[in-house]
Amino acid sequence: MANPLAGTRIREQRRAVGLRQSALADGAGISASYLNLIEHNKRNPPERVLARIADALDMPISALRDGAESSLLSDLRTAASNNAAQQAETDRAQELASRFPGWAQLIATQVRQMRDQAATVAALTDRMNYDPRLQATLHEMLTNITAIRSTAGILATESDIPPNQQRQFQDTIHSESIRLSDAAGSLVAYLDRAEEGPKDAATPQEAFEQFLEKHDHVFEPLEENAATDAVSTFVSSEPLLADEEARLRARYWLNLYRSDAGAMPFAEFIEIARKSGFSPEVLSKSFDVSILAVFRRLATLARKGVEAPRFGLVVINAAGQPLYRRRLPGFSLPRFTSICALWPVFQALSVPGHPLENLLIMPDGSEFLARSIAVPLIEAGFGETPHYASGMLVTELNEALAWGMIDRNAVRPRQAVGTSCRLCQREDCAARAEPSLFPETA
Repeated sequence: MANPLAGTRIREQRRAVGLRQSALADGAGISASYLNLIEHNKRNPPERVLARIADALDMPISALRDGAESSLLSDLRTAASNNAAQQAETDRAQELASRFPGWAQLIATQVRQMRDQAATVAALTDRMNYDPRLQATLHEMLTNITAIRSTAGILATESDIPPNQQRQFQDTIHSESIRLSDAAGSLVAYLDRAEEGPKDAATPQEAFEQFLEKHDHVFEPLEENAATDAVSTFVSSEPLLADEEARLRARYWLNLYRSDAGAMPFAEFIEIARKSGFSPEVLSKSFDVSILAVFRRLATLARKGVEAPRFGLVVINAAGQPLYRRRLPGFSLPRFTSICALWPVFQALSVPGHPLENLLIMPDGSEFLARSIAVPLIEAGFGETPHYASGMLVTELNEALAWGMIDRNAVRPRQAVGTSCRLCQREDCAARAEPSLFPETA
């Protein structure tokens, strides 16, 4: 349910954007008299109504449910926990925000800036440590340098080399020098792109993910046009997909999207999803598709003008390499580091075809409902080794409860997890493989 003061926030925001009460009521699909009761805090709107009002006001639902002060207090408490040695009076954070809002906001802004800077440093560090393209280029350059040095050493130390062999050595030095020059030029161009900022794609994978995020992972033209050339037309017109590898990734995923949309038409899908509490099993049986395909469809359900919960999704192969990421606020999906080994998406690989359901607790205490399953990428015949992909669909626990996805009293496995070892503050985690960049403060 909404905060009892949500009505006051709705009224203030409506007035700030210059909307009449009747206009907002129409936009939210409720009566003006009901909205009047809500705005005067005489009715506490349910989550779905609040979501429609937030959409009509073009603002996040959390700003109405919790108010701006919730975020401010959270940042103040984060500042205190990150600097525990200063012994800040965390129990008086509300008083600070009320009596000195300017100073409180200044502290909160600095906390967010430091957090963003730390995340940027972590991402760039991990790019240098883990980026396969960077490592491959450096290895190639070292190989070229070694070949040039060895060949030049022979020419410098041996005086009785036949002329024909001398020419061969010289040709080797010349060809390796060209390769070294090309590799160095490629590396400089790559680093130039990476240096322009985190938003500028330095790899085909980043370009592909930026392409997905630009469209919020929703491609309605492909749902309306089932023609096989629709994907190629879409990809060829996208400026973010300048690299051929990025275009290949996009074509593969958009073909999956087109196939999913054809097998699970949106209007029919969302109707059954709402009636079933967004049950992957029910949807899988209703449309005769795999649960992983249902995961992909659910991950693209929330869109402008559609009343639906928001899901995050990560799909990995058997080696743990992420194939697809659909981020969810509050539940980060790392791009450059290995993801947390405790996520049930890995456990699902050990029991292919068996659906798992877990409650995940992040280091900040936030809780998420996670559903996971591993399925074959391609059906294997007798004597063939199957290759699996594992998917994990995630939604915020309170939203899952509000939409009737699970019973509040049901008992489910609870798992304390993080994002990745490099970014997780759980120092006592038995699964830790690397030291954290942000260790817990004493």
